[in-house]
Amino acid sequence: MNTHRQHAFTLMEVMVAVVIFTLVVSALFVSFRTGVRAYDIGVTHAELDQTIRFVTSQVASDLRNVFYRQPWTYNITRNQREELLAQREQELQASGARVNILDDTEIPDLGPRIDLSFRAEDNAEEDVLTFARLQSDALPETRRIFGLVRVKYFLADGCLYRAVDDIIAPEVDDFGNEIPKPNPPVIDKLANNVKAFDLKFGYYFDGEWVLADDWDSDIAQYRNPPEDEDAEISGATKTDEAKRQGQEQKATTTGGYTGPDRAQRRTDDLPAWVEITYTFTDPKKTEKEKKFRQIIQLYPSQETYLPPEISEGDSQRDIFRTRRRSER
Repeated sequence: MNTHRQHAFTLMEVMVAVVIFTLVVSALFVSFRTGVRAYDIGVTHAELDQTIRFVTSQVASDLRNVFYRQPWTYNITRNQREELLAQREQELQASGARVNILDDTEIPDLGPRIDLSFRAEDNAEEDVLTFARLQSDALPETRRIFGLVRVKYFLADGCLYRAVDDIIAPEVDDFGNEIPKPNPPVIDKLANNVKAFDLKFGYYFDGEWVLADDWDSDIAQYRNPPEDEDAEISGATKTDEAKRQGQEQKATTTGGYTGPDRAQRRTDDLPAWVEITYTFTDPKKTEKEKKFRQIIQLYPSQETYLPPEISEGDSQRDIFRTRRRSER
């Protein structure tokens, strides 16, 4: 009688095979998970770098096309008509006539007030920048008045926004409140996860390069400080004397100019350059930050020369002498 011997795996062999299979699958899973994580990190960094390139290119394009005029060179007709209106109102009050000045047919229409100022507010790491720029590449249907637009950059809820409006200054009511325009500005979100938008403004004064934390082109504060200034002017605050003279020189806070004779008119105009420090946070790990510093020369500025560029790691700025007015 022939007997056939049957072969099978022992329990030990099965257990060894299961262990080996588990190790191989675990290694493959770890490798796959590491690859996916590396891919996600690479995509996130690539998107962040692309966002930084887009933002810096947009800001540089706007600033390099900045359009500025000294405040007494425009709104001349508007200011003359306002003076005529004030004189006419005084005459009516002196005569005792009970006539509404707005019903007087001899008073011409004031017309819009134009705002070509360059202004920046220092709000710690959430600065606000607004200025007029040329609208050279606009289509006929989107072209604004004079081919100019007013651009505004600001931070809100961790996002960087760019607002585009016309250069007509908003009117104010009898109580000093701004009257909303019929056409609101167009606001675009440029980037998410922006922690800081910090601005510095460089200019040449008294034989050295100086940095300021804020700027207003239509008043004399930094480049042309008051002659009888005894106290120092810091980059973030103005002295009472600077505020007083600035109020005397400006008819309103946006556009137009009244004040001393032309020979005595002095304003800061445009800075030589704008230094912008961006701080972006990682969308997946908010504790991780990426800083980027950008220096943009303003071509219409008074200075035609800029000092050598500073390396990113040169926190002491030893390449050339530059300091804030508060350090003087």
